[in-house]
Amino acid sequence: MKRKSIATSAPIGPGSLMHLRGPFREILGLNMECGPIFEVPEMSLDRQRGQYLTYPIIESLSRIFKGGEKLVLGVVDVDLFFPRFNFVFGQANKMIGVAIVSTFRPRGEDNDGELFRNRALKGGLHETGHLLGLGPCHDKWCVMYFSNTLMDIDEKMPRLCTRWKNRLRDMGVNVR
Repeated sequence: MKRKSIATSAPIGPGSLMHLRGPFREILGLNMECGPIFEVPEMSLDRQRGQYLTYPIIESLSRIFKGGEKLVLGVVDVDLFFPRFNFVFGQANKMIGVAIVSTFRPRGEDNDGELFRNRALKGGLHETGHLLGLGPCHDKWCVMYFSNTLMDIDEKMPRLCTRWKNRLRDMGVNVR
């Protein structure tokens, strides 16, 4: 089994990610460790949009973690986009085992409060779920439900639906 790591870009310090470790273990059956602080590649910035393209960030993290030796969730505090979308909260590349989640939009008016922590947790769980092979869900309470707005994130729960729990159990993952 691959080692699991949460990496972060400045100014988000690894200490602020410690609250993610327990839920990752309980909900996805993963023991996550805090990885290094990394810099968001300047080449990912689209100056015209004022947003950061997801691909170069994921590729940069893949190089830092030696191309697939770990399951990696990168946490960034920049506004992300992906072609054909105005913005994205995160993105995963299962092939290389790297995902990113942004705290930029989920932060909203709640600077490091409970609402922000819940949004960051749900975003991290969602993208890591994709790394584990879980797809989008039609159950709006499931953490794998596609979120297009902050309200979507707020409404879903930090848990998996029965379908995705069973899928992980079938893969030998110990989930509650």
